[in-house]
Amino acid sequence: SSGINAEYGDDDDDEFADALDDDEVMEFSESSSSTSGTQKPLMTHGRSTEDNLFHFIQVFQERYGSTHPSFHIGTLQSAMTAAFSLPADLKRPLILFFHSDKAMTAHLFCSQLLCSENISSYIDEHFVLWPFDLTQKRLQSEALDECQNVFGLEARREMERRVPDMLPMLIIITKVKGSPQVFRIFNGEINPDMLMAQLVE
Repeated sequence: SSGINAEYGDDDDDEFADALDDDEVMEFSESSSSTSGTQKPLMTHGRSTEDNLFHFIQVFQERYGSTHPSFHIGTLQSAMTAAFSLPADLKRPLILFFHSDKAMTAHLFCSQLLCSENISSYIDEHFVLWPFDLTQKRLQSEALDECQNVFGLEARREMERRVPDMLPMLIIITKVKGSPQVFRIFNGEINPDMLMAQLVE
């Protein structure tokens, strides 16, 4: 797959904008509905990233069951390390999963895509998956801070353009010549068959 050719780092992170303008989107065939309301939140402001991610997994399983990809527990930087600080034949792309309970497609995205046995197994075998719940504005700021720390200020600005309106969202990160690269971006309207086909490419 040719992917999205936009490297970014300290010197060229402005090119992150180009990658974020080239979504490949497909619509669900079913009507979508928001999962927001009085349910227990996946994350809450004021906890450490690790504690929040343990809580994320617990609540995610309460909502959607035990069939889902493994979620990396730790900071975004630690997820980058887990994905890329290995021998070349063991390196795996990183997927950032940004969720919002206020998004119209959130429930279908989690229940039909991430909890699909085929998609879940494939992600576990070939990717490192780092989730973050952006339902609360303070959590949005935390996630944007993480992105800025790892990818730079311009990446943060481009994310701000998409949060929260484009959630939920998967961002596939690869490394090319030592620099992180946005390979592909999917939002909540992609269907399961198309997502699986794009992951396999």
